[in-house]
Amino acid sequence: PPRLLAVPATEELLFVFTSGRAVTLPLARIPLITPGTGLDWSQATVPDEPRAAELLACLVPISRLPLADAFLQASRRGYVKRINTSLAPSILANHFIGTGIRLPADRTFEIALSKKEDRLALVSAEGYLQVLEAHALPTAIEEAIKLGVTDHLVAAFVPNPKGSILLVTQTGKLIHRTADSLETATSLKSKGQALLSPSRREQGVRIVSAGPAAEADWATALHLDGQITLHAVKDLFGSGVIPTRSELVSLTVHNLT
Repeated sequence: PPRLLAVPATEELLFVFTSGRAVTLPLARIPLITPGTGLDWSQATVPDEPRAAELLACLVPISRLPLADAFLQASRRGYVKRINTSLAPSILANHFIGTGIRLPADRTFEIALSKKEDRLALVSAEGYLQVLEAHALPTAIEEAIKLGVTDHLVAAFVPNPKGSILLVTQTGKLIHRTADSLETATSLKSKGQALLSPSRREQGVRIVSAGPAAEADWATALHLDGQITLHAVKDLFGSGVIPTRSELVSLTVHNLT
């Protein structure tokens, strides 16, 4: 399913493909669509045409790259790898960061920038959360969270140590957790902390998005019917729900200041 990303107009993006190919592009080179006019996806800009058998896996804002210590790479099946940013010149020059996968049925999913003291949060569709110390992550691909056969990651991000994380289900229900309440796993391959009750999971409730959030932030939601809505995070913390006429597909949190 599609995902949303909100970044400053001055940002530079790393386009990461499922083949492991990685190319950079300033956001300013992507044409701006006038709000309210709708979008014909068949006419949308393709900044870098995918090559044979590859798909776009994720977009990574890299303006903070000089301040980061590592790339944290995660696959849809919960495998992770830490890549020191000392390798960034080689990665950018060769346009290749690797797939980060071991299983044939797996796929490159997300890359986050981190400092040594940061943690990586992994969230699955069936409602499991795994939090790991960034500096302790392996430099070779390893399974970081034990997922069920039908499960997959929907988010991999670095939480703000003094903030919160916000998770949303396809029905618009929100789960709010403070960063200091997140349990850090002591080993890889565990199932992680359950965010959904067994009964809700059996009813088909799934997490569609998760990420760091603060009261001063805003959240943009993408609905299944194509509607995009803007919400103050402080209001979401209070209400615990995003009203939707269909279902939610994705949510991104950002600061408008």
